[in-house]
Amino acid sequence: MSITLPDASTANTDSTATNTADVAAAEATFVADTTVLINQAIQNGLFFVEPVLPHLVTSAYVTTYFQNLGYVVTFPILQQNGYNPAFVPGFPEVLPPGYLNPFFNHAFQGPPRIKISWNS
Repeated sequence: MSITLPDASTANTDSTATNTADVAAAEATFVADTTVLINQAIQNGLFFVEPVLPHLVTSAYVTTYFQNLGYVVTFPILQQNGYNPAFVPGFPEVLPPGYLNPFFNHAFQGPPRIKISWNS
């Protein structure tokens, strides 16, 4: 059995193609799952959903995708030890993609959620 090592250019091209395919699959799955959530929310008379933002799906992608469809996209407030003087608890805040509060212990933070809502 012979093992052939690809050159760096081929390895880079193959890795990039794999990453692109993985991201596209994750984004398509997220959109499909969120569509189900939105349809269920509508059937229950709700005006928003807060799906978990999975690995490989960026908040920038979700924001662009759903805002282009007329939805409002915000990020729910992360609980910060019961005290968050900068924001009103329970009110969604808009944060830049990838924002992490430098004064918060992120070790126990759960998966990020993103709020997608529509007019009532």
